[in-house]
Order: sequence, then structure tokens, then C-alpha cells
Amino acid sequence: MALLRVLVPSWRFFDAIAQPPDLLARVAGPDGRFGPWRPLLQPPRRAWWNLVWHPQGNLSLACRSLLDRLADDLDAPGAADRPEALVSYALVLDLVRWSLPDRGDATLVQFKLTDGPWPDQPEAEDLLVSTVHPL
Repeated sequence: MALLRVLVPSWRFFDAIAQPPDLLARVAGPDGRFGPWRPLLQPPRRAWWNLVWHPQGNLSLACRSLLDRLADDLDAPGAADRPEALVSYALVLDLVRWSLPDRGDATLVQFKLTDGPWPDQPEAEDLLVSTVHPL
């Protein structure tokens, strides 16, 4: 019987099912004027072969997990006062720099984590708005 338990997954390790925060970024050119906020992480397209081979899906899950980690780290006492000191903040900043689709002549970047919108919350809530960083 113990061998059969290995083959059947147990989902008891989930506390609650929730959507991870969204990651938005904006860039500024040499003049220092920022453009609009744009979402960075789009869900990958799916096909039938993704049941056995889906590297883009795995990368997307890892990125979303990193956003969850940063949101959790921000809840720690004193972390919201100085989020730049968090390792997860530095990793998200690297993710932002890596995933910007078209930098053009941009020299500065700023990102934010938002929660929502949800059916009971029509506006997205900002969990974190980063300071301005060089690209």
C-alpha cells in the first residue's frame, strides 16, 4: 500500500489557492521621463506536447514563485521599510532587467508588484513600488 501512495500525489501542502502578484515595469529615456506601466510576465502559450515538454511553462512558474517570495518577504517585520535589502528584491530587479521586451534608449527602470484586480476588488492594489534603478 505504501508503494501506491508514491504514485498518487497528495495536495495537502497547499494552504490556499491564490494568484501570484503581477509584475509591471516602466522605463525612462535619457530625459528621465517615464512611460506607462506595462505587464512583464505573460503566460506562455500551450500546446498538446506541453504535457511532456514545457520549458517556458517551467520558467513562468519559477518567475511567479519568485514574485510570491518577494510578496512574502515584504510581510516580514521591518522589511517594508527597506525592501532593497532583500535578496528576493534583487532577484526580481534582475528579472525585470532581463524580461524587458524593448529597451530602446531607456536608461532607468522602475517596477511594481500589484495584487488583483479581483471580482470583489475592481482596482489593483500596489504591494510594492520600487525605487528608480539604472538599466
